[in-house]
Amino acid sequence: MSARGFRVIDLSLIVGMTMAASLVAATVSADPSAEHTEGQVRPDQRASAAIESAATSTAVPSTRVPSVATFPLTGLPTGDAAPASARRAIAAKIDGLGGIPAVWGVEQSDMVVEEVVEGGLTRLIAIFQSRDPARIGPVRSVRTSDFGVLTPLNRPLLVFSGGNEGTVQMARSAPLLAFMPLSAEGDGVFWRDPLLRAPHNLFASLPEVRSHAEQGVSPQPLFDFSPNAPVGRSVGTVDSRLTWATTVGFRWDANRKVWLRELNGRPQLDGTGAQLLADNVLMLSSPYGTSPFDARSPEAQPIGSGPVRLYRNGIETIGTWTRANTDDTWTLRTADGAPMTLAPGRTWMIMAPGFARITSG
Repeated sequence: MSARGFRVIDLSLIVGMTMAASLVAATVSADPSAEHTEGQVRPDQRASAAIESAATSTAVPSTRVPSVATFPLTGLPTGDAAPASARRAIAAKIDGLGGIPAVWGVEQSDMVVEEVVEGGLTRLIAIFQSRDPARIGPVRSVRTSDFGVLTPLNRPLLVFSGGNEGTVQMARSAPLLAFMPLSAEGDGVFWRDPLLRAPHNLFASLPEVRSHAEQGVSPQPLFDFSPNAPVGRSVGTVDSRLTWATTVGFRWDANRKVWLRELNGRPQLDGTGAQLLADNVLMLSSPYGTSPFDARSPEAQPIGSGPVRLYRNGIETIGTWTRANTDDTWTLRTADGAPMTLAPGRTWMIMAPGFARITSG
């Protein structure tokens, strides 16, 4: 442990590495002609994958042309950043309040999930995997809605400021690694900006967060990506009145080929003063219940199926989402049953209550 913080360790990876190494050693000793491959086993490989690797290490290389490596949450090519494609995802709870001047780091996220919280407001989950901005925030508290969204990401780190006792305890037992500003352990990782008013002034450094945790496992893609042109109607605007207090909107910028984000009728800005943007906007109609730890707090429950609208390339595609349980990713289908694919790039997914009104044109 360093003087500036703590190291979050995923014990499940240590156990997995031990089992995989033992299985590989047994396989190699049983076959004298097999090439020793123990050093090639990744921590996240299952035992069966380790055995297969050892058994086929002397096989003739395939003549197939390898596909281009892509980041799992954006579908964009990794290029020279190929090692980063195997990094653990970091999710951060970010203020969604329209009254704050800006949010920091969200523009560098791979994906944003927006969920309804108490008081008719929304809160953001910014998910980072391909890039780690030096400043993210304002960092806010955890909600029980978060766990059902983050479970498919292979034990991500969740950065948050705190929360009620029941929800924080749930975060510590959920399939993720909780990361909070706890006294000395947060030194150099979290800080408060004296120029902003609390509680909207807590920030964190993602490189520092990542340096305090084990490498982890790359997340699985939550959606399918394709550069193929979508099917639907051309639209330039989309607005959704999520609650009595919050309306979100996006405007298609045909020159830049992106959707520009608005909150309550005004552009929402990042820390540089630029408007937030996305390549994909998913309006996913989600059931909501009530948090077991706070009767005032809505809890998104995105299980089962429901309507979905995808906005990409200036096109609106209407369809249906299905998801059997929280371990699964979302399956998106168009109205005629065809797969609904996202454009490679950043995605903004809105967990819209069933009563939310969506208009586009």
